Amino acid sequence: MTGPVPLTFPGSRTLAGWWRQLASWQPQALWVGHLFLHRAEALTRRTQQLPTDPLQLLILKALSLAPAANADALEARLHLDLQLLGQALRSLQAADLARDEGGWRPTPRGTHALVHGTYPRAVDERRVFYFVESERTDRPAQYLPLKQPATVPWAAGDNWSFAPSLLTDCVRQPEDWKRRHGFPTDVDEVFDVGAELASGQPESWQRVILDRPEHLAVALVPTRDAQGDERLLGFAVRQDGWALLSDSPAFVLGDSCREVFPSVVEGISREVWEQAWQTWCQPRGLGVVSDDTGSLQVEGHRLRVTVSARLLGRLRATRSDALKGEAWVLAGTGRLRAAALLDPIEGEVRPELHPA
Repeated sequence: MTGPVPLTFPGSRTLAGWWRQLASWQPQALWVGHLFLHRAEALTRRTQQLPTDPLQLLILKALSLAPAANADALEARLHLDLQLLGQALRSLQAADLARDEGGWRPTPRGTHALVHGTYPRAVDERRVFYFVESERTDRPAQYLPLKQPATVPWAAGDNWSFAPSLLTDCVRQPEDWKRRHGFPTDVDEVFDVGAELASGQPESWQRVILDRPEHLAVALVPTRDAQGDERLLGFAVRQDGWALLSDSPAFVLGDSCREVFPSVVEGISREVWEQAWQTWCQPRGLGVVSDDTGSLQVEGHRLRVTVSARLLGRLRATRSDALKGEAWVLAGTGRLRAAALLDPIEGEVRPELHPA
């Protein structure tokens, strides 16, 4: 899936500044890139616990002591104005807390309200859910617990589409899955216009799911929580000026990051890092450096490169930022790219390290 948003990436100095900004989050590595998002707005139903007011509790208690009482008997027992009592009984009936069956009696919901002081009520409301498109065509979009997003709309291509089943499948998942993925646990149902219209459900026009394509530039930071479990923090970036919004993550993923961003978890191959090193060298007049390069090793956020004394001398002659600990490189060609701080180290460079 591609879009008209240009895949521009921040430069070395910007990445160095971001790393300093992110220090308090104890980052283990840094990824940067672009997310293409489905902003899915759908009509949902959730269960809300409402408090039982004192008058309701008084009447329910009276009904529990004298089931099948009529309004006159209740008025004599409670000494309430008959008009006020009638309004209260109708309110209890509307909330399914009491029912007139030739005499008033509490419903099971009313008995629950009397015991616990609250009762459940279904609430229908439109809510927004974000799904991030995968770069792999064989993977569906994944739910992303995005909060306070700095997203911007963008014009999607003709092949952009959203399957409502992605959202309804999330609702059907067990609570443990929802907690791991950050999906709201209070959503009981998502109404889909394609589903059969049942009694008491909203009309078809109310159940339309709106999909708005949006774009978000991000910095992804693998880290660990206090228990040592892996987490992936996503920080929003404003492309105009490459401002990193580092005060609070736009989203936090636990082990679900393996499903949402598998490339970040799997890492980058040596060949891709070699290409990133070569790409960094070329515009700096260093030419082809394969014969002057030994091992490459990624250690956390550092790319340690063994170089010959000749190449190290050329870096010194140009007063390279790489020798000051200020040169960052990006590896990869996709929407998400790994960032690393260059750390050239003089060492032995043997021809057998570079097979033909």
